[in-house]
Amino acid sequence: MTMRTIRIGFALCLAVALGGCATVKGQASRAPTPVSSATVPAAIANVTLVISNQSFLEPNVRIDVRIDGEPVVDGAFPVEGQHSFFSYPLKIRPGRHELTARTTSGVRTAEAFDVPEAGSRYGVLNYWNYEGEPKRFTWTFQAEPPVFG
Repeated sequence: MTMRTIRIGFALCLAVALGGCATVKGQASRAPTPVSSATVPAAIANVTLVISNQSFLEPNVRIDVRIDGEPVVDGAFPVEGQHSFFSYPLKIRPGRHELTARTTSGVRTAEAFDVPEAGSRYGVLNYWNYEGEPKRFTWTFQAEPPVFG
């Protein structure tokens, strides 16, 4: 085995390893933009909201997200290859809060979450629409950064 073969093999393994995991995207020009002053520079955020459209049946789904009734994000989220995760850094006071999300087609969710006095938290909101299944949101709120595979 030559050194070139080893390098190519390593590069392929690295590409597969990294390619199999989606990364959280920043606010790209095609991503819905925040509609309130809740978003802050990532360095001072205590909550990162990550939103993704996981529905090929709706390649662009409009989602309105609010926290405690205040608008945070409202826009069309593209499905692309189901590996588009849009990140919104937020500064939210410690305590109990409620996230509500809805689509223009009427799918809704309301989720309670607690922001601690210290540390960062990550909320992941996914929209799902598969043939033969009800349209729905899923929500997770966690202390560790999300990993998408």
